[in-house]
Parts: sequence; C-alpha cells; structure tokens
Amino acid sequence: MKRILFSIVCVSLILTGCAREPQKSVILGSNEPTAPASGKIVSPSNGDTVSTVFNYKIELQNPDDTKYYYIVNRIGGLYWPKVRINLRSGVTTYTGTSNEGGNPPNGQFSIVLFEVDAAMHKSISRWLNGTTSFPGIQIEGRELASVDVILRQ
Repeated sequence: MKRILFSIVCVSLILTGCAREPQKSVILGSNEPTAPASGKIVSPSNGDTVSTVFNYKIELQNPDDTKYYYIVNRIGGLYWPKVRINLRSGVTTYTGTSNEGGNPPNGQFSIVLFEVDAAMHKSISRWLNGTTSFPGIQIEGRELASVDVILRQ
C-alpha cells in the first residue's frame, strides 16, 4: 500500500510540474560580482603629455571586494605602483593625483589600472613601505585599462 501511495504521489508531482529540477538559488547581497570588474582611464588620454605630478580620472565597474585596485606606471616590462584605489560603495568614478619621478626612455610610459589579489596586494604594500630606491617590479594580476603618455621634460 505504501509503495502504491508513493507512486501516486510521484506521478501527481510530475504531472503538476512540481517535481522539476531544483532551481539554482541566488543569494542577494553576496560578495560575488555579477560580471568581472572592468575599468577605463578617462584622463589622461592616450598620447597626452603629463608633468611629473598629474591628475587621473578612472571609471571602475563591478569591482570585486575581494580584490585590490591600483594605478601603476609601466615602463618596458616593469611596473611602479603609485596609488591604491579605495573602493566606496556605489562609486564608479575615482579621481586623484599620481606621479612619475623617473626618466622613462623618450619620456614614454603607460598608466595602468590593475586588479590584484590579496597576496599581490601584500607584495605591493611591502614594496611601497619597505624601500627608498623603488626598483620596478613584476605585478601579477589583471590589467583593466591603460593609456600611453609622454612625460614633459
């Protein structure tokens, strides 16, 4: 009798559509972004001439709050981290000041918006706080945007 009742219940659930595959649940307010972070360097623009201290403006969409974001200067294959972007809820545009204190070949360098994980963030923090000579470093992470600029001599 139990077997027949169970069969009737199963058939009833199938016929009424209640025995569908389980739906994926979505947790609202989770820390996972809906899409990967993307960014744009609004200013300076490609080809601009900048002084040793320059203003920047970036747009950052879908930042992952488990990652860190930096403005970095690239000369050749090496990087010089300059500014950490401090994320603020609901803010997508960030402005600030950065600098280039070296002598890039022909004055040319790139300004890069980088996304890095916690381990790379710790390495960058140690580099920023632990040296006075600031040799260029390798950065592991994701380049979100870059512009090529020329340093005013």
